[in-house]
Amino acid sequence: ATLRFGHETMVMPLACLLDLNGSYVQVFQVDSLEAKGWIGSRIFPMAANIQLVFYKNPKNPKADVLVKALLNEEEATLPLPPTSKPYYYKWSDFRRFFLNQINNYSD
Repeated sequence: ATLRFGHETMVMPLACLLDLNGSYVQVFQVDSLEAKGWIGSRIFPMAANIQLVFYKNPKNPKADVLVKALLNEEEATLPLPPTSKPYYYKWSDFRRFFLNQINNYSD
């Protein structure tokens, strides 16, 4: 496994880009975030982290690779259809979603 580390301030933009637990909110005035239920300290407290855990079936190498997202060591939802188990998503769906988010991002 390859591990990458960064400061917790990098967690917030990534969590929002991934829409972990519905954290993506678009506003035109920062003051309106709290009214929408968006509280930054819930997403990126000190020592915040995002983990992506991959699952591959060793008995069936052609089976879909699954991915589960963790936000601060807790299972997180993604805006994708889960597999038969909650919190588990097809890697191909996640990859497509993430690349689309990056390609459609604008300042």
